[in-house]
Amino acid sequence: TVRGMEQGHFLSAGSPGQPRLTREALVRALEEGCGGERRSDILTARRLAAKIGAATDFVGQPAPLMPAAVLVPLVVRPEGLSVLLTQRTAHLHHHGGQISFPGGRLEESDADPQAAALRETEEEIGLLRASIDVIGRLDDYATITGFHITPVVGLLTPPLDFAPDDFEV
Repeated sequence: TVRGMEQGHFLSAGSPGQPRLTREALVRALEEGCGGERRSDILTARRLAAKIGAATDFVGQPAPLMPAAVLVPLVVRPEGLSVLLTQRTAHLHHHGGQISFPGGRLEESDADPQAAALRETEEEIGLLRASIDVIGRLDDYATITGFHITPVVGLLTPPLDFAPDDFEV
């Protein structure tokens, strides 16, 4: 399933009396980043354990993380921006049934995380790489399930032609 979700509280496209959000403002915000604060499920679990006085080793020693990348696809519409999400098929071994961004593991053929995010997006939902205007990245994120994810932000302008892979989404 491919879904667009309005994210007015996340990214405001402007309202009467306010300037419209521009591509340049988005690029500038992505370049500034999140202030260098490290974010991850692993660190969050350890902070929570410390706060409640639990043993911090319940998370275990993290194994080497698998490099992965996702596309954070922002659909540009006259009324504002939408975030495109996918729902993974229930039978998948990892993250079955979850709502997600298109993406996955880096492969040897991928030059970098951006290439992986674009390849995975094309494989999962059939959206051609040439139709994605990559404008930046969000901070990397380590998951408790063993992935080091690089979120790549791209703008999509309708009309969009999707061909979802029925096995994955």
